[in-house]
Amino acid sequence: MSQLLVRIAKISSSSIVKNKKHHGLCFSEFRSLSTAATPYLLFHPTENEATTPTGEPLVELNLYDPRKHETVKFPDQTMTKELLKSSKIGSSRGWVVAKKQYDPILRLTNMFNPCASRKVISLPPILYPITHISLSASPEQEDCVVAALSQCSSLFMCRPSDSEWTPVTVPMYTSGMIYSERDKKFYLNKRLRGRYNGPIDFVDTSSGFPQMSLYQPSLIDPSSDIPQSRVEQLSTASKHIVESPSGELFIVYWFNEDFL
Repeated sequence: MSQLLVRIAKISSSSIVKNKKHHGLCFSEFRSLSTAATPYLLFHPTENEATTPTGEPLVELNLYDPRKHETVKFPDQTMTKELLKSSKIGSSRGWVVAKKQYDPILRLTNMFNPCASRKVISLPPILYPITHISLSASPEQEDCVVAALSQCSSLFMCRPSDSEWTPVTVPMYTSGMIYSERDKKFYLNKRLRGRYNGPIDFVDTSSGFPQMSLYQPSLIDPSSDIPQSRVEQLSTASKHIVESPSGELFIVYWFNEDFL
C-alpha cells in the first residue's frame, strides 16, 4: 500500500517554514500529540545515503495534507532498516502497521509520525494476510486493544502485551472497521449488498475485549435529491467507515469517475 491515512499533531502556522530545496514545507516546531489531530496521507519515504552515528538510515518523510492540497516533507528522519524493508498494511491513531515478507510478526510504529515518540511495538505472530487494522487507543496505553481483519474477512483481537491473537467469528464478508470513541466499541462494515438478518454483535465482552458490532447505516431516502443514477453508482463503490470529531460515523464511498 503506497498511501496510508495517518494523524499527526496540529502545527501552528508560525512554525511552518518553506523550504525551496525540498519543494515542500518543513516544520521546525510541533505541538503535543494531545492536541487535535489532522489527517495526512503518508507516501513512501525517500531514502538517502546518510545515516545516524549508530548506522540507522535517514529518510525524508513524504506526507500530503488533503485539506490544503499541499505536500509536506520532513527531511532527516531516523528510520530502522527493518521498517524500510517492510510493507505498510494499515494505520490507526497515528500508528502504522508494518510487516516484512515471510515474517508472521506485525509491528506497530509511530516512527512515520514526526511529532511522536518514535517507538516500535511487536504484536503476536499471525499467519493470515492482514488488510485492515484498528486500535481502541494508543498502544502505549494499558487498555489498548488491536483488531485485525484478514483478506478472507477473518477477524482477530489482541492487546499489545498478549502472546497470541484471539479469533472472532463473523458470519459475513467485511470490508473495513473502526473503533468508536463515543460508543467504546469497534464497528465492522459489511462488504456485500443485501439484507443481513443475523446477529450484529460478535464479541463476548466478558473476555475483556470491547464489543465488535456490524455498522448499519441509514438507507438513502428515496425522496432525497440524489439522482437515481448516482445511487446506483454508489452501490458499486468501495465503502469506508470514518468517524467525525463529534463521534458520528459516516460511510465514505470511493469510486473512480473514469469508469462511470
